[in-house]
Amino acid sequence: MTPLYLLCSLCLLPLALSQYLPPMPIPFTTRPPLRQDSYSTTPDFAIAVDAANSELVFDLLNPARNEEVGQDGGRVFYQVVPGVMGTHKWFIAPCGVAIPHFHSGGDAINYAMEWNAQAEVGYVDTDGSTVTIKNIKKGNTFRMPRGTLHWVVNKSCTETLSGIQFFNSPDIAATRPDLQIASIPEEILIVSMGEEVAALISDWALNKPNVRDMLVLCPRCVQECGL
Repeated sequence: MTPLYLLCSLCLLPLALSQYLPPMPIPFTTRPPLRQDSYSTTPDFAIAVDAANSELVFDLLNPARNEEVGQDGGRVFYQVVPGVMGTHKWFIAPCGVAIPHFHSGGDAINYAMEWNAQAEVGYVDTDGSTVTIKNIKKGNTFRMPRGTLHWVVNKSCTETLSGIQFFNSPDIAATRPDLQIASIPEEILIVSMGEEVAALISDWALNKPNVRDMLVLCPRCVQECGL
């Protein structure tokens, strides 16, 4: 064996062994601290951070951060861990609907905290089929893959839904296809959908109150429940 061949073999040895070794932890010097207060380049191993001020802690019982209120249809509290993940806690009122939407940033895992037999989750499958999930129970989880158009309907007249949503991405933004369609110029809508449908979409975009609300009430359910 020549010295050159031996040298090349030794150089390649770490690469060959790397697939069998656990990943090395990221040293603290290559990433900023996970807390949001000021910090120096010298680590201090005696820091105490209150949970209420930590971006890594989300109070599921009493979420107080970043509240969004729907049109009487419910509330959403959210929190983002920079560069890591996002969290929602949501409430859907009786007869409330979470408008059809999708998340392009990542998958969403939902945990049902409060549920009822009249509630349904719907989504559009990859083959174009519309699927309705019934009989979800308290304590169940349901996943919505990234880019999947989905919605939640609470048909109960008296019971509120609540759940926790975890994203595997800090990008928790929701995209609504109805708003995307409504933003298309009317002349293009006329060509693709006809004048009657185009006029309906344009009127809806102009006149619907709180058009950007994610949580709204279903008029038919409200009427049937006498709410």
